[in-house]
Amino acid sequence: MSRISDWRFWLTLAAGALGGWAAAAVRLPLPWVLGSMLAVAAVTLGGVGATQPIAGRRIAQMTIGVALGLGFTPPVLRSVAAMGHWLVLGAVYSLVLSALAARLFQRWARVDAMTAAYSTAVGASAEMALQAQ
Repeated sequence: MSRISDWRFWLTLAAGALGGWAAAAVRLPLPWVLGSMLAVAAVTLGGVGATQPIAGRRIAQMTIGVALGLGFTPPVLRSVAAMGHWLVLGAVYSLVLSALAARLFQRWARVDAMTAAYSTAVGASAEMALQAQ
């Protein structure tokens, strides 16, 4: 059966839209992200949500990337370049912190090194889960 004809797909989509609308109505910050995410999580944890379509995820990531990229005007790029050393320092700090946390997690949880690394990596947890697969 096609994913589009599956009723769970439409229920999940409707929950996301309703969650975004409700969050906007109560003036939650980032309503169409947080509200939708909470509503879809609730439907999925309830056992009736649809699985995430990989193609839809990639399209969403590209859309977000383009939207963010359009905000990089020349003044923004100059600011980023002026603070470049702080960005590099922050990245190194995050990597070192993740490596130390992974070693601790590996010992305490008694898991293999790869599981520990993916469990403690600084970044989006969804990305880590996909990489772990």
